[in-house]
Amino acid sequence: MKHMLFENIGAALAGIKANKMRSFLTMLGILIGIAAIIAIIMAGNGMSSYIEDMMNSIGANRIEFYVTQRNWDDTVSQKESDLISQDMIRKVNEEFKNEIQDISLTTALGEGIVKEGKDYAKVNVLGSNSSSMIWDEDEILAGRVILSSEQQNGANVAMVSDKLVNNMFHGNPEDAIGQEIDVQVNNQYYTYTIVGVYQSYTNQQMTGSSYDEVTTLYVPLKVVHRVISNAVYVSWFDINGKEGVDSHDLANRITDYMNENFYSKNANFMIDRYTMQEQAQMANEQIGMIKIVMGGIGAISLLVGGIGVMNIMIVSITERTREIGTRKALGATNGSIRMQFITEAIVICLIGGIIGLGLGVLLGSAITNAIGFPGTLTINNIIACLLFSMAFGVFFGYYPANRAAKMNPIDALRYE
Repeated sequence: MKHMLFENIGAALAGIKANKMRSFLTMLGILIGIAAIIAIIMAGNGMSSYIEDMMNSIGANRIEFYVTQRNWDDTVSQKESDLISQDMIRKVNEEFKNEIQDISLTTALGEGIVKEGKDYAKVNVLGSNSSSMIWDEDEILAGRVILSSEQQNGANVAMVSDKLVNNMFHGNPEDAIGQEIDVQVNNQYYTYTIVGVYQSYTNQQMTGSSYDEVTTLYVPLKVVHRVISNAVYVSWFDINGKEGVDSHDLANRITDYMNENFYSKNANFMIDRYTMQEQAQMANEQIGMIKIVMGGIGAISLLVGGIGVMNIMIVSITERTREIGTRKALGATNGSIRMQFITEAIVICLIGGIIGLGLGVLLGSAITNAIGFPGTLTINNIIACLLFSMAFGVFFGYYPANRAAKMNPIDALRYE
């Protein structure tokens, strides 16, 4: 049996070599279909990895809680009593202290402008506590983050973006460190000392951005609280769950706790939440749908290629009718004849699949690099595509092979 298999493979390879152009054209549909599917898988896997990395950098266990209307009504306006107080946040922290790593709080002072002579930069001044400012080492271009002591004292220090440095300090982050800047917000001037320069998100993802782009200027949360009288109330806040905590379950329990204890008598507003896990899951589901749709297009190419394989196998069997008759006259069984031609179909599809795999990797790499994130391909993806190619060979090769196996040897030997 093993000897016969290798003999069939050798015969198939010899047939492909003898009819190179016909064999290549037969493989073309399989090749294009596999290449398209591999490129789609690489792009999808790359996007999923990018989203996962982005969520992890933000905080995979981060949960946002926010005030929302129970039933949407344009006539209902939000009052201070509808907002989340610092006391509510403190009680949540006490109730779930064994599961909460930290709480991120931010309060916006507002949009403003930094100006020196003809140079200017537009900013959004945001007061943030230490937990809300999460930076990777490569995102800090110069200086440092705002210290805990500066948070506690409400020091007039700031972290600014590379965009502001480009506009105000000729693009040199080191020159900006230690410099004082005057920020005009709502016709009021505030002076801050720059302690750090961070790389803005847009700079990581795109080039040639506008000079007038608004970027965030981070200051200690207490700095904004000194200015805004109602800063003890917020419309949202973030929680980072401890490692190993089910953030989805924690989010539901904290939401229920706040609604039962603080909003049960509020007829118009309530607390709702979303988690980074849910965001990532939704994004991956959308990517999955795109992969299915695009994969369907690739499958059409495979279907066309499979029909081509079936067609060429029928032609090949017709050309080799006398050979089949001779083999059957010498004692070849229907099963051995059937296996011979199924093996030929599998070899054709497998070679097309291997070439398509290589082409798909090149195409997928080119697409994902152009988009801006590397594509990935797992060994399971590769094995699945090759098995899929072989399965196509079996499926579309069976009918011609079965037709050959059922030939009458006498009629076959008489065939001209």
